[in-house]
Amino acid sequence: GGHTSFSVGARVVASSHAEIEDAVRGGTFRHDLFHRLRVLPLRVLPLRERPDDVLPLAKYFISRLAASRRQSVPSITRDAAAALRDYAWPGNVRELRHVVERAFETAGGRAIALDDLPTDILEAPALTPDAVLARRPTLDDVERRYITATLRHARKSARGMGSTDAAFTSPSWRKP
Repeated sequence: GGHTSFSVGARVVASSHAEIEDAVRGGTFRHDLFHRLRVLPLRVLPLRERPDDVLPLAKYFISRLAASRRQSVPSITRDAAAALRDYAWPGNVRELRHVVERAFETAGGRAIALDDLPTDILEAPALTPDAVLARRPTLDDVERRYITATLRHARKSARGMGSTDAAFTSPSWRKP
């Protein structure tokens, strides 16, 4: 609250979801501040546009959790990995981190499986136009997503009828 000037050595890292150039043009963001902050602009794509980054990030979060608890690093089942990769991640990396932490806890040391993932991820559409355009899937990718989506639907129907998931954990559905 004083009037004395003094030097400060600092660097500012700023982030925004808004298009700052548009805000400057619209008069809702100061022009001089924009140019002071725009020394090294970086554009980081949202996770939904980087599906190949989902599993490495998930494995990173799992290894950090395991290390902090002095536990072995659990694996991720193929089905759970496909569900993580196919989800749109509206909450971006923060949402992925929280989902992985929850799955790590519910797995209790075993491999992280579909049952360890939140329902909203399991019930999300398996294929979105954005995901297809962002990553040109192979025929194997499309088949895997279709099978995973079918199993999710069947598992949900079976639960509604009071059945267990035992029939869906068998690897018999896998392609040879």
